[in-house]
Amino acid sequence: MKVKICGLNNPENLQAIQVFNPDLLGFIFYEKSPRCLDLNRMEKPIQELDTNAEKVGVFVDAPIDQVLAYSQLLGLDYCQLHGDESLDYIQTIKAAGLKIIKVFRIGKAGIQKQQLDAFNGLCDYFLFDTNTKNYGGSGKKFDWTIINQYKGNTPFILSGGIGPEDAALIKKVDHPMFAGIDLNSRFESEPGVKNTDSLNQFFTALKNQQSYELFNR
Repeated sequence: MKVKICGLNNPENLQAIQVFNPDLLGFIFYEKSPRCLDLNRMEKPIQELDTNAEKVGVFVDAPIDQVLAYSQLLGLDYCQLHGDESLDYIQTIKAAGLKIIKVFRIGKAGIQKQQLDAFNGLCDYFLFDTNTKNYGGSGKKFDWTIINQYKGNTPFILSGGIGPEDAALIKKVDHPMFAGIDLNSRFESEPGVKNTDSLNQFFTALKNQQSYELFNR
């Protein structure tokens, strides 16, 4: 199971969380987010990161040239797309050598099979997040039983309201395409700064879950 820590926007905090060996590090490029990346202070720390973690740029309907420029500047490995990006949009970014995480916001209507099918085979991962009026970082869970509706063959990352107390709940997720989790707002001291005590509590609980493989690198 892959672990993504997202919404990072503090150089010292970025270094501090490396002790947890996350698989993916997420940086948000959406101006309306309180976690929007401050390039003035984050460009050099991201460029100089000494880690095996892959870097994810989080975008919402951003111009393609902007996505590619940030990706080249910071050495991004993935683009995580939260908006209404088209298939052509994704194909253009993928052709530039970037991997794709496409976000689908899950509400009471459940998973819309037809919508997901259009992206099947084009994206490296889907990310299932809570449907709210804002994009990401809501701290709210959707009904995780809904993921049982998903019958596609693109692996997915589970997001939305995961907190330090949720290790046992995550252990109960049983789906062949379940590939990882996304940690964000419920682990924060303030927007863009992750609380290392909360992360330590969570990772310790995960590793203590019997017969549960956290690090399958």
